[in-house]
Amino acid sequence: MRLEMVSQAIYAAWVASARVMRLYRTGRVDVSLKSDATPVTEADRQSDKAIRECLAMTMIPLFSEEGRVPAYEERRDWDLFWMVDPVDGTKEFINLNGEFTVNIALIEDNKPTVGVIAAPDKGLLYFSVLGRGAFRHEGIDFTIANFDSYDYVALRKRCDYEKFRSTSQKLPLPRDRDRPFTVVRSRSHRAPELIDYLARVQRMYPNMREEICGSSLKFCLVAEGSADCYPRISLTSEWDTAAGQAIVEEAGRKVLDFATRKPIFYNKESLENPSLLVCEPDVKLPDLSEGV
Repeated sequence: MRLEMVSQAIYAAWVASARVMRLYRTGRVDVSLKSDATPVTEADRQSDKAIRECLAMTMIPLFSEEGRVPAYEERRDWDLFWMVDPVDGTKEFINLNGEFTVNIALIEDNKPTVGVIAAPDKGLLYFSVLGRGAFRHEGIDFTIANFDSYDYVALRKRCDYEKFRSTSQKLPLPRDRDRPFTVVRSRSHRAPELIDYLARVQRMYPNMREEICGSSLKFCLVAEGSADCYPRISLTSEWDTAAGQAIVEEAGRKVLDFATRKPIFYNKESLENPSLLVCEPDVKLPDLSEGV
């Protein structure tokens, strides 16, 4: 079942990415504010619509950052559902820097078992299935010139998991032995507590290098082995992390509650996550409580 679901998710991410890129290439971004004062664009809405249409045939409940979030009383007993962030890194999309992603995860029994992250402007797609590893596919042209006459049947076949996997790179990628200890951090969220924490990390790793990146691409950098850790000392929502966690864990890395160092679970009453630590399994890092 999961292989069929990841194929559907790859297909949905591809179609959504094409919708997003058609708007992105115009260089004109229409921005409005949601009730929580965060920005939303037409790309968010079109991506959300495309993903819902593509995944409707799975008959699995779906909730998305850009749609109605079911009340906890409605979803508390869900043991299988899609969790979607149609455009993660909306600020990066608005700033036209290419660091935005389309995120789709399948949650089973409170854990992400399928993850798909597309980075449309970079031509990248990361994907994973529980027990089968994580992969990176590069060089994708997400362009769909005419959405009305496009051969979607052929695209579905192209997105078949086994075919896609056969031309993808398994994660993690071979490590560059000359790479210094690398921490990836958010471009948009730079809390004072994080700066203090990174200073303490640098005392442990004097040659530490910082990589600054937007969206769930930070998860992908840790999964592929380009970065050693991603500390996030501020709140995120479950849809921000679900697909990334699936990919990171299948690449042999971890996504942990920063304070307790325990795994993150999903479909909580509050959809907010605690501060996170995404890292290689044996990496040595200071505790959050030490001086923060």
